[in-house]
Amino acid sequence: NDEWVCDDGWSGIVRLFCSDGDVCLPQPLLEGCIFSRVPCVEPYVPPEHSCSFDVSTCEGIAPGERCKIKCIWPYTGDPGFALCPFGNKDPGQPAVFEMDPPWGHCELLYSSCVDPLPIPAGYQKGTDGWSCAPGYAGDAGTFCGPWEDCEVKLQPVGCAEIAPSSSVSCALPAVAEADRCRFDFSGCAALTPGSSCEVRCQAPFVGQPTPAVCPPTGAAELLWSPPSCDLEDCPQPPAVPAGFARAPDGDAWLCADGYVGSPVVHCDLSQSCETKLVLAGCKAEADALADATPFVLDPGLPRCEAPGDDPACLADPPRIPPGYTKSEDEWACASGYMGEARTSCRLDRQCTAVPTLSGCRPLQTCANLEEESCQYDFSDCKDLGPNASCPIRCKPPFSGADGHASCPAGNTVNGAPLNVTLPSCELRNCPEQNPVPEGYVKSVGGWMCAEGFVGAALVECTLGR
Repeated sequence: NDEWVCDDGWSGIVRLFCSDGDVCLPQPLLEGCIFSRVPCVEPYVPPEHSCSFDVSTCEGIAPGERCKIKCIWPYTGDPGFALCPFGNKDPGQPAVFEMDPPWGHCELLYSSCVDPLPIPAGYQKGTDGWSCAPGYAGDAGTFCGPWEDCEVKLQPVGCAEIAPSSSVSCALPAVAEADRCRFDFSGCAALTPGSSCEVRCQAPFVGQPTPAVCPPTGAAELLWSPPSCDLEDCPQPPAVPAGFARAPDGDAWLCADGYVGSPVVHCDLSQSCETKLVLAGCKAEADALADATPFVLDPGLPRCEAPGDDPACLADPPRIPPGYTKSEDEWACASGYMGEARTSCRLDRQCTAVPTLSGCRPLQTCANLEEESCQYDFSDCKDLGPNASCPIRCKPPFSGADGHASCPAGNTVNGAPLNVTLPSCELRNCPEQNPVPEGYVKSVGGWMCAEGFVGAALVECTLGR
């Protein structure tokens, strides 16, 4: 195919120019393609939140934009935000939940649940609450939902008609693969007709258990409603991925110097039910600029012009990252950060000038002195911050003047080595051996060989293991 078309993420009709009037151009020119913003679709909502999360405001948000997740009445809470990844090219890309554990969620307002009318067979309600009606037995309780159709209604559970005993137990329900790691049915195995149990959340998920009942007829599947199970925590990555940095408070992630975007954190659950923290959203500045090439075939075609003196570069950045503060017209590193605040201007995918801040890094603690030593006491040198110092003492039976260790002022390297001056420790007052080894005897002048032994007695003080 010899026809030029606009690349993915660009739209329009390509026009090829070989001449300008009667003048032949030194090389063909292409124009007509305009960058198309590729918005995201609504984020995927897990089944356990499908009745409570309202993500309608997230449809069609542009790359780099955020949307607020809301609770559907009668739920209340703060589920958080979702973000369309920076530089998105996929028209089917869902917005990504932007949250750290513990996860935000919506709580059901139980005051919205009203008593069912008519009251189901087998139940009765008095001034003391719900109980089993005559001819029924069990432990009466209530559950408000949500049910499969997201309806919120109160349903009494736990009572079964008194019937001849049956040895047929209820079958455990079949759950979707995505819920296999969430729900714990261990307390509901081999449940006899008319009895009840609790369905619990399986670690690492947490949440309130819900009741389940085996129908009095037996030979059926358990009647239950899924508990709302959320991930309480997600293990931190063993090493900080390239392009990311920790905020000083340890509760947030930043894009590292030389990277742009908005960090997106989510917890990935493997098929073996193991959790892993996944980071995305930060991109190297050079790669972000390289993405702004509008045409496909000819590497010599035009790119975005450098921002130069674009007035937008003189404005404050649209998103102020942690670690920066402005006094009058000057940017500086905030308290808890060190470096030199720098302003620069980059181009986004729409060739729009975007002011950015860089150069400030969070202050970090130095590494602890953890070597086992019989001579030196490092106990006062734990978790030293920048410009902090500590004494290093001699351990008994050693003695001597103290040494010291210090963490460099303005340290921004997590686990940087301490500056150490060790004390000069000497062994004094070495205890004598008891019993005295055979062949030796102590006199007024010191140790000597005992009668029947020859040689020159030497005394040395050594340390055991």
